[in-house]
Amino acid sequence: MENLAEATSAAVGGLVSAFVLYPMEITKNRLQATNEATTLMTVIQHIYSTRGVSGFYDGVGPAALHSILEKFGYFYAFAVLRHWYTSGTGKMTVAANMVIGYLAEFAHLGATIPVERVFVRIQTGKDGGLVDALQCILAESGVGGLYVGWRTYFILALKPALEFTVFEQIKGLVLRRRGSKSIVLSPAEAFFLGAVARGIATLICFPATRVKTILQAKSRRTHNGKIPKRVSFKLGTPTRPSSPVNEVQNLLQEQGISALYQGIGPEITRGVLSSAMKMAVKERIFLAVRGALGGAPH
Repeated sequence: MENLAEATSAAVGGLVSAFVLYPMEITKNRLQATNEATTLMTVIQHIYSTRGVSGFYDGVGPAALHSILEKFGYFYAFAVLRHWYTSGTGKMTVAANMVIGYLAEFAHLGATIPVERVFVRIQTGKDGGLVDALQCILAESGVGGLYVGWRTYFILALKPALEFTVFEQIKGLVLRRRGSKSIVLSPAEAFFLGAVARGIATLICFPATRVKTILQAKSRRTHNGKIPKRVSFKLGTPTRPSSPVNEVQNLLQEQGISALYQGIGPEITRGVLSSAMKMAVKERIFLAVRGALGGAPH
């Protein structure tokens, strides 16, 4: 029951942060998705001039679904793996936290990568809406097109592992220093520690995030902007898609190493605020859900 409480509270926290910070999400993804050098203000002005205020919420539905699936899947898998590990060893180490966090990320990818692929296409203006984006991806590349960029997750899976491990380690230190039996942080403490943990993880993994966004935003529309008429449900792709290695090489050749970090400012800002908000909400909701499921909150 406690595993379910932790996963549910994380999903709710992720949903709240996804809605509140969505304009930052769509802006940073547009900035990351282009192979051309551009600025944050240029992207913001383009969205507003072409779509108005509503343009900052294009794709918010799929993005919210992605956040729920991602947070619930990750935290539930982490809690289950942690319980399995501690039942045998009795103690969680930093290394164990990292390994379990890394493995837990793969629990939701089968469901969340296709959802992310769709909303990134909507966010970057490649398609008009959910149905258009899904139809276009299937027509271009078949079902396999929904999983473009999946290789980058062998690196990106480290991000939540790093973030959660840093958060849990510092949280443990704070609670031990406090010397009480409390099992949760105050909202302010959770917000601050969540921000620190997310910032560290983002700096380490950002180049893989940049490449993944470029791959997911790619479109093979015809010259007149129309999608191919035939929709393919085959697992393979009609033509060989670009690989993460190819994209890294292109960025380095065209713009240098700084291109790998284009958009890192908005990514860190949104990510830090999202993680801090998620962790703060999660700590509060965890107590409520745990109590409702029969736990004994402290």
